[in-house]
Amino acid sequence: LAASLGNLGTIAQMRGDLETAAGYYAEAIEISREAGDEDGSAVNLHNLGRTELALGRSAQGLDALRGSLALARRLGYREVIAYCLGGFAEVAMLEENALRAATLLGACEQLFSEIGAIPSPDEVEAQQRVTEYIVEAFGPERAEELRAEGAASSLDDVLEDVASRT
Repeated sequence: LAASLGNLGTIAQMRGDLETAAGYYAEAIEISREAGDEDGSAVNLHNLGRTELALGRSAQGLDALRGSLALARRLGYREVIAYCLGGFAEVAMLEENALRAATLLGACEQLFSEIGAIPSPDEVEAQQRVTEYIVEAFGPERAEELRAEGAASSLDDVLEDVASRT
């Protein structure tokens, strides 16, 4: 049932009905938790977080992303970790912290590359928005340097930094 609700959330999101999507994701998370399905919880928390960000509810989005990241780290679920890093890069952009957005984006892209995963079209669009933001902030050369620094950073260090921020 949780997977079906998560799928309905994705369909609603693709149709632009973000409020409905958020509701489906929240229901899927509740059912996943009750069933002890941490994988499902991690995925749906990420999806809820990104939906909340799109709705302009940064605090709720950040909370959901943190929950997703905590589960994904415990499970060693590297693909969800990569998606979460993209979400945190987006949060940094929304907070107008271009330096943090650039380094988190670099770490996100590096992890996707390491695990051989192809980001979803939504993730690619989000990464493009963050890229445009950091290029505008720093210029193309410096933006690329900062992304490379993020890519070269230890994943454990990046994750500890993200987890330690409130």
